[in-house]
Amino acid sequence: MSDESANEGAAPTAKAKGAKEPKEKKPRNLDGLKAANEKRRVALAEKKAEVAAKKEADLRAEYEKQYETLKNQIGTAKVIPYKISARFEVANAIQHAKFGLGFVTSASSDRIEVAFVEGVKPLVHNRG
Repeated sequence: MSDESANEGAAPTAKAKGAKEPKEKKPRNLDGLKAANEKRRVALAEKKAEVAAKKEADLRAEYEKQYETLKNQIGTAKVIPYKISARFEVANAIQHAKFGLGFVTSASSDRIEVAFVEGVKPLVHNRG
C-alpha cells in the first residue's frame, strides 16, 4: 500500500477539513478616512458660517428698518454733534464721529442708547 491509500481511510486532518487560515488584514485607507472627515468638517463650518451670515443680514435689515423709522419720526433738521459733556434727551438726533447719524432712544442721567444704522450703541453723556 502506498502512503496515499493509507491516508484515504484515515480521518482528514484539520487542514483538509476546511479550517481556514487567518486572512491577512488589509490596511485601512487612513488617508481616505482623514480626507472624508476633513470634508465633513469643512462642510459643517461652511454651513455654520452661512447661517451666521444670514442671521447677521436679517439683524442688519431690522436695524436699518428701525433706523429709517426713527429718522422719519425725529427728522434731521436739528442734529446735535455728540460730545461726552453734552446732555441729550430721548428723540435727539446726534452726529457721532465714528458711528454717524443716530437717534437717542433712551436716556438716563449719564448714559444714552443711540440707534445707528449698524445697531443700538450705549454712550455716555452729561460728563462735565
